[in-house]
Amino acid sequence: MKYSDFFVSQNDQNYFPEAACGVASLLMLLKYNRIMDNTPFDELAKDLKLNVPPKEKGYDEDDQAIGTYPEDIVRFCVLNNIKFRMSFYDDEWKDCLKSAPIMALLTGNEEEFGLRNCHWVVLVKRDKDYFTYLDPWHRKKTNEYIKHISSIDFGRYYTGIACQIIS
Repeated sequence: MKYSDFFVSQNDQNYFPEAACGVASLLMLLKYNRIMDNTPFDELAKDLKLNVPPKEKGYDEDDQAIGTYPEDIVRFCVLNNIKFRMSFYDDEWKDCLKSAPIMALLTGNEEEFGLRNCHWVVLVKRDKDYFTYLDPWHRKKTNEYIKHISSIDFGRYYTGIACQIIS
């Protein structure tokens, strides 16, 4: 399957595009696995409670006002009987990515991921020294959404939070 077959851009959407990287990333996993294939972006965003304040989700009031939190993804998968995995050891990434993409939460690089915000991306490949990922910030028509990050930088920016749908 080509990346363009399942890529989703948050900025090609009208529903809170500035904060919808988690929605776009989960939708990519769903499309890749052919689960809920025809789910509209805004419907998934509402199911994930994208615009519910962080305080109502159990986070601090000063956290990002709009966004997809890990618990939103867990709740969605459980409610929809979707098998998933959220824990990966360093030596498992390459083999896990052979079966399906993994959405991962990255932070700490202001240039790539914003000032204090985290950013969801979709990992699609692991080679010896780098990961290939799809960045939902970029629009589909640009092909700029296919990016690479060194394994060292990934380890530096990875929050420890990821999700893979198991089919």
